[in-house]
Amino acid sequence: MNPTPVLKLALVDRCQLYVEYQTPLEGLSAYLLPLDTKIGNHEGSFQPGGHGFSFSARNIVLEQNILCAELKTSGGDWWYDQLEVVVNVSTDRTPVSFSVEFRRYDPDRLQGCYNIRLIGQELLAAQYHGPNEKAEDIYIDLKHYLGVKNGAFDRNKRSFSSSVQNAHLIGTTLCATHNDGYPISISLSRVLRLKNGSFSPLRVTKNEDLDYEVLTDLSSRRWLPNSGPPVLINYKQKRAWYLIANCLNSRGSYQESTIRLHDIIGPGDDEMFTFFSEKPIPEHARETRFENGILIASFDAGDDKWIQRSFDLAELVTNEGGALAK
Repeated sequence: MNPTPVLKLALVDRCQLYVEYQTPLEGLSAYLLPLDTKIGNHEGSFQPGGHGFSFSARNIVLEQNILCAELKTSGGDWWYDQLEVVVNVSTDRTPVSFSVEFRRYDPDRLQGCYNIRLIGQELLAAQYHGPNEKAEDIYIDLKHYLGVKNGAFDRNKRSFSSSVQNAHLIGTTLCATHNDGYPISISLSRVLRLKNGSFSPLRVTKNEDLDYEVLTDLSSRRWLPNSGPPVLINYKQKRAWYLIANCLNSRGSYQESTIRLHDIIGPGDDEMFTFFSEKPIPEHARETRFENGILIASFDAGDDKWIQRSFDLAELVTNEGGALAK
């Protein structure tokens, strides 16, 4: 049975698949398939061969031949998932034989990403070619979307790096050694997808949680020794700052390194702790600047008051053998 061109594929009444096709002998034909008889929901993932997925689903749509929905887990979280819909029609005999297959779409979720890499143990980076064909770097902190449970990676947990060592990527598979000494791995397409030129977690989250800006220090002051131009990633709502730089190591080559500015705060630095970790920046905050190694930004001090602070990162961060350190 070979795939044949389908004239129309549509979603009807939320969870019924309407298929319209044409064959030489029978002409135009139509078929209506109740998807709840073919697909289930298993903890936020489509389950081909199951049933009743729509009772715990929302935002069900058909994008060309890809079925998309947000599915609820037993814990109350919502997860985005996709299935490829494949229609097969055999026209080599009468009556016509017809079937519909559902295939996992996981491997295609990160299509369009290039140079995918892990910086440090948690910060995922990649390049994406936008509409103007200009390569742009995109980032996401994996610790918020991946953890470890019962000795394996678990996408329902968080802070995986505390349970593993030597995290690294092989293609789009995250590999690591569990603290108990054995290897574990997970495909990133089970955790993330590429959406509108950015990493987007499959666990449904607020869009503003992913809102960040990228600040590159292109000034002539070489404040960070033996490194390329530093980049500062600022997650606005979570008030998380990541400094990234290509650092010269002892082998004479450069490697990407990152450090979270919250992690360089010493005991008693209450003002710096507040600046780097506590107060989020709403949309109307003043512009953040990063040049000559000086970070200048404002934070909300309460009672409609804003406090502007500047920090010389040259006094806080250095390159130690190819890694950023305080």
